[in-house]
Amino acid sequence: MTAKRCFLPIIFLYALLMCTVPLGAMFPINLFKPWDINLRPPQWHNTSFQVTGWGEFGLHADGFDADGHEVPVTQIWTPNQDALAMLKGFGPNSPETDFFVNVLGSPTDDGIRGNFKVTGDLEASTFGFALRYHAPHNFTVGFHLPFFAMKLKNIFFIDQTQDVTPADVVVKDNLTNNFAAVVAQLDPTLDITGWKRMAFGDVALVIEWIRDFYQGRPILKNVELNARMGLTIPTGAPVDENKIESIPFGFDGSFSFIGGGGIMINWWNYLRGGIDAEFIHLFGNTRERRIKVQAEQTDLLFLAKARAFKQYGFTQRFDVYLEAFNLLGGGLWFGAAYQYWRHDDDSLTLCTNDFSQEVANTAQNLQGWTINELIFKIGYDFQHVVCDDNGFKPQISAFYKIPIVGTRSIIENTIGGTFTVNF
Repeated sequence: MTAKRCFLPIIFLYALLMCTVPLGAMFPINLFKPWDINLRPPQWHNTSFQVTGWGEFGLHADGFDADGHEVPVTQIWTPNQDALAMLKGFGPNSPETDFFVNVLGSPTDDGIRGNFKVTGDLEASTFGFALRYHAPHNFTVGFHLPFFAMKLKNIFFIDQTQDVTPADVVVKDNLTNNFAAVVAQLDPTLDITGWKRMAFGDVALVIEWIRDFYQGRPILKNVELNARMGLTIPTGAPVDENKIESIPFGFDGSFSFIGGGGIMINWWNYLRGGIDAEFIHLFGNTRERRIKVQAEQTDLLFLAKARAFKQYGFTQRFDVYLEAFNLLGGGLWFGAAYQYWRHDDDSLTLCTNDFSQEVANTAQNLQGWTINELIFKIGYDFQHVVCDDNGFKPQISAFYKIPIVGTRSIIENTIGGTFTVNF
């Protein structure tokens, strides 16, 4: 594969990729990253540019807890939300302590009193645009810009408190029966009703090296090697600390470094398969965050805020895939892939002595997560039927994702596709 023109100097881009600007999150949801190999069309011979538009539309979102059990998306970190623990961990003269002691009478937290089951639904879709330039020496330089549309809706706090003891009655009358009003009284900025927003995600610059090694054997026809590195720039909307289970549209205000590669083998000129691995490093940042200040607190009900440095865990992604191609005249192909994500634990370093750093780091949203899913794909590559001198050189594909299992994550059933023009 060759290209005709030169693009940005490779040395300059490499220097950009090596920048370690300390800015930070990867939310555990399975929407495609815009540079994902499953969205990458093959290079059209004798062309230099590809413009791709793609979309991924959520059909149904499943949550998975720490043990891999399917749960509502609002229960991926804890099965219950503890409204009594929400009031603990503050100073003796704080409004939270005053409410707990003087209004509620310091009730015992037995795991039922003051607890809620929280249910909700997530709708999440993403769209994107990619421009790739096929540079000399088998390099491709890509620019990627995604756009997100998400909604967390149908939020219900289902009270688990019973009417058995006088303490139960006090808690119900003063806390759980009017929970939204109590939260608004203690922290007017915290919205527990859900949210809706649309915005752009992080821009990504990715350099790929893709080379074919033709074999010409009866069965083994070709071996393709690829390697990539890239940088994401924090142009996406960050987490809204005042919305429960807010999802960043990108890496939450951080730069990230991407590295990866893979191998694809071609058998008989109609069957191909391979493996691909990718690794993402996020650079930590310091800013005001909602934090856990008492051991029993649950992740949707943090009233305390503090400046804290967040160090992000290492992220890994692996794909194994198999495809049949050169069907029905050469352009049709279809295949299936298994994709696995793993993100290691995050950690906080507090910039204050008012709260315990050890307690803050027990928050479930800081713990590692995994995603396992199947991806089914079909497409048509028109370069088998369109002449090289034709000005319109299209490629199309469609995909469907099915969740398998995960931990502390949200995995959507999604459907989507790509449309590419080459020139």
